[in-house]
Amino acid sequence: MPAAQKGKPGPTTPPETVTVSPTGEPEIDGVLSGRMWASTTVSYSFPDSSADYGKGYSEASPRKFSPLNDAEQDAARSVLGLVESYTTLDLVEYTGTADGTAQIRIGATETGSAAAENRGT
Repeated sequence: MPAAQKGKPGPTTPPETVTVSPTGEPEIDGVLSGRMWASTTVSYSFPDSSADYGKGYSEASPRKFSPLNDAEQDAARSVLGLVESYTTLDLVEYTGTADGTAQIRIGATETGSAAAENRGT
């Protein structure tokens, strides 16, 4: 696991991206956005506090956020392991003080909805 990141939690610096061209395969091109991460290493975490999200994440407010329990984290790790096995991604879990710096942060909200943001360019 990479060394713990320093600084305030919140939106991470977007990863470097590169242009990706259509493949000619409709099943693949349908999920392409024209950009992809330049690195195949992606960090994820299971924040234990709404503060790990920083400002700009309204669903992660202290009133709405709750961390995933151990069984939910294990289920997410299982899914991420499948993603890793089907792709060239290297998914790295950040824990402890680094969990607020991961590119993907997985938690629960009381709103019954999920959100994802592409903060890249």
